[in-house]
Amino acid sequence: MLEGFTPWPPELARLYREKGYWRDQTLGEHLDTWAEASGGREALVSGAQRLTYRELQRRIDRLAIQLLRLVLAQDRELGKV
Repeated sequence: MLEGFTPWPPELARLYREKGYWRDQTLGEHLDTWAEASGGREALVSGAQRLTYRELQRRIDRLAIQLLRLVLAQDRELGKV
């Protein structure tokens, strides 16, 4: 458990899972499912810019990789790795 993390009360967590609100998937896993099922459909629209689920998934994956590289570089500087 992460320090400072306050978990949901067990009875609420159980209820949310029973009702199907929680599926024990990360947001990234949900996006992968949506991209697989609806890859070519529009996921986001901002003015003239439009992204399909597949394009959104690719951008998020690239962002995650860049963030991981930054964290690892910072950890190396601090002597944690």
